[in-house]
Amino acid sequence: MPSMVDKRPIGFVPLGIFFLFGATMATFAAVTLAVPGTVLDQAWKLNPTRHAGLALFGKIMAVPFLFLALVAGLLLIYMTRSRVRNYFRKSTETTPEISPIP
Repeated sequence: MPSMVDKRPIGFVPLGIFFLFGATMATFAAVTLAVPGTVLDQAWKLNPTRHAGLALFGKIMAVPFLFLALVAGLLLIYMTRSRVRNYFRKSTETTPEISPIP
């Protein structure tokens, strides 16, 4: 039987999946805006009005998407490290002792 220390918090995996999806989609958007005319542009057929609006700004709009992808990827890496997991796990398991004021 696993102890409480070995168990992950309940929202840990869905949050990781969200960060992975966000990093992937932001990278996809940055690449398609920075290098127009590739095979990846076919995906913009799902939302042509947004693509037309973003394409007006050209390659400049790829920079915020790359930044977003970098942040989401770093958060995913950071939260999967065991010491961070252990920190959050231990901070929720223990309660501070309250001593009476003399």
